[in-house]
Amino acid sequence: MIMSGMKSKSLAELLTLRSEWESVVADYKLSEYNGTIDNLRWYTKYGIRSNRFRPNFDHSLELAKQIVSEVNSYETTYLSSVHWEEI
Repeated sequence: MIMSGMKSKSLAELLTLRSEWESVVADYKLSEYNGTIDNLRWYTKYGIRSNRFRPNFDHSLELAKQIVSEVNSYETTYLSSVHWEEI
């Protein structure tokens, strides 16, 4: 979880975390195995259903939460002032 005052992760760090997550969950039951933000968000909510007894589940969940938290922080910080025009 990101605390105020902590340094944000770089894109390289996030991609490394995502790659690690994809490696850990390669044998898990998932609807999609790509580490997209939508898949990671789904995993943090519903991944426990079929995977909680698998090896390294706690680690994979923590990785997913770190990535989602970082992306949510970025979206809140940098995209909150973006105004979209309807065409």
